[in-house]
This record gives sequence, C-alpha cells and structure tokens, in this order.
Amino acid sequence: MIFVHDHTFINYKGNLYTLGTLNNNLFSRYLQVFDTVTVVANYIQKEELSDNGKLVNNVTFHVNCKPNNPFNLYKNIRNSAKFIEKESEQPVIIRIPSFLGSFIGLFLIRKKRPFFVEVVGDPYEILKNRNLIGKILAAFMMLVSKFVISRAQHVLYVTKQYLSNKYPTRGKSVCCSDVLLSNYEYCDKSFYRDLIIGTAGSIDLRYKGQADVIKAISRLKRRGINCKYILAGAGDKKRLQLIARKYGVEENVEFWGYLDSEGMKRFYSAITYYIQPSYTEGLPRTVVEAMAAGCLAMGSNVGGIPELINPKVLFNPGNVAEITDILSKMNSNLFIELLSEEKKVIDIFLRENNDQIWVDFYQDFKDSYARKKNKDAN
Repeated sequence: MIFVHDHTFINYKGNLYTLGTLNNNLFSRYLQVFDTVTVVANYIQKEELSDNGKLVNNVTFHVNCKPNNPFNLYKNIRNSAKFIEKESEQPVIIRIPSFLGSFIGLFLIRKKRPFFVEVVGDPYEILKNRNLIGKILAAFMMLVSKFVISRAQHVLYVTKQYLSNKYPTRGKSVCCSDVLLSNYEYCDKSFYRDLIIGTAGSIDLRYKGQADVIKAISRLKRRGINCKYILAGAGDKKRLQLIARKYGVEENVEFWGYLDSEGMKRFYSAITYYIQPSYTEGLPRTVVEAMAAGCLAMGSNVGGIPELINPKVLFNPGNVAEITDILSKMNSNLFIELLSEEKKVIDIFLRENNDQIWVDFYQDFKDSYARKKNKDAN
C-alpha cells in the first residue's frame, strides 16, 4: 500500500524520524491489513536530532525534499505521481488536509484508479487563518479537496458529522475517530478555585490558539484568580513566551515540550482543566484523552470539538473574553455536572472498537481494489 501526505520527516544520518503522529504506532494499523506500506511524503535534512524525534522503521519511503516554493511543490507532485503510476498494483491511501495528497488524488481520478481518503481535518479552516494569499489558497484547496473526496471509493472521516457534511463523498464512507483509549486510566479530579489548565499541540502553529488562553490568564490574574497554564507540544516557544511576558503572566505559563505517551499521562495527571482553543480542528484526540484521564475539557466551537464538549464550556475561536468568563465562572456544582456528562461521552468511545472499524474498512478497500484489478486484467 502507498500512503500519501504532506508530513515532513527528518532525515538524520540516513534514517527518517518524526516529531508528529505519523509514527511506527500509526503505521502498524495499516500493516494489520497490508503486507507493506510505502510512505510518500516530504523530508528535511538535519545534522542534529532533538530528543523528541522518533525513528520510523516499519515502512519504506519515497520522500521529496520539503518544498519552499510553488515550483518545487509542483516538482514533488510530479515526482510522486510518476512513482505511484509505476507502482500500479499498489492501493493508495491519501490523508487530507494535504497539498500532496489532494493533487495525487486528482492524478488518480484522471487515471481512473481507485483510492482511499482519510479526512482528518478541514483544509479550508487550516489555511484561511493565514495571510491574504492563505485565504485565497484556502478556498482553492477546499474545492480541490471536495472534488477529490467526492470521487474517492472509500472515505474515512474522524468526526461524526462536521467533516462528512462539509466534504461529502459518492463512495463508501465511515465516520470514526482515530482515538484509542486503552492506555488511559480515569482519575477523579476535585474542584479548586486555583486553575491548573493545559493544552497539547504544536506551540508554533498560531491556529492552535494558545496565545488566546495566555491573554485570558492575564485577565483572570487581574481578577485575583490564580492560574497555571501548562503547554505540551513540539515547536519554538519564543513567540508564546513573548506574549506571556507582554501580558505579565510569564511565571504562570510552563512549556513541557514534546511528550511521549508516558509523558502525556503525567501531563493529564498534572492538570484539572484541558482547553482546546484551536481556530480549526478535526476531532482532536487530545480532548478525548484528557476526558478519559478525568480532566474537565473545554474548547472552541470549531470542527469536531462540539461533538465532544458540553456547550456550556464552548467558546468562539479567538474570543479571549469568552474564555475568561468560562474559567472565572466555574464552580463546584458546574464542575461535577460537566464531569458527569463527560463520562457518558467517554463511555461511547470505550464501547466503540475504533481500531477494528478502521482495520475492517481498510480490508474492504483492499478487497475491492483487488477485484477491480482482476476485472481489468480479464
């Protein structure tokens, strides 16, 4: 099987590493169905490797140097298309949002070759929060992605409604989260007036919204409410440190960096409230994990977040005043009520064997692709 996405791997001493979720654990899911996996993606060369880098060694790669302009992106798409055309016996799985994935989807449509799409986020929402060029590009990529998804033979959405409603398909589809909760043990939390809040996600992606929480903490501090904000995630922390310093809350903000699975357990254990202030999301696994670990979750009303979180603790993205009000008005009774509602959501995730749903859907795609090839051969 060939897996296509824009993810940038790190080439260090001839081996490829990742700082994200495209790791051995994720690829092992595909290997339950497919004999081999070849990843078509990007890479950057590094002379040093941080402790956060995880070796990816259970797949093979066809990688292009990360593009820094439209011409190089075009070269990468053309190079990847040639490789995929040569490997005509291999089924293709595309993960969207992805420039590379979306244009390879157009190539496969033109070649009348079946393909599978995983929709893990909204291309439009991710791009629109950039500059004017980003907003124009967002509209274009939304149209391209809609067309590709509509023509895919199999589509898997990670949200129950949001992504499937916005990016419908004519093919077979499943709506199923990619969150696995077997590693998390529920821990009862108690209400305290002092707030210990956490967010997990890349700290150098502005659309993740951590800056808005830092600004809200400044307002809470002026109201006499003590807060600690713990951020987990890879990236350059300088921008957020400057914002914390500007708003007088530098001592209230802690950066824990990239965390492995054991580190994330410590993170959830350390916080009482988990907040997802993103400007765009699919269905964020960290919200589900935080809830499974007993944290009270709150977040912006974008993407699949409202499918998880009580409306009483949802806010408009970028609205610092709303974040401040939700946190300042929290009390013991509301805290207990919301945690009780969260347990019902987590029970649903625990009952659903998400991993098996994904594997069964991959198997269906594999079988249908083999039937198509046999029919074409005859």
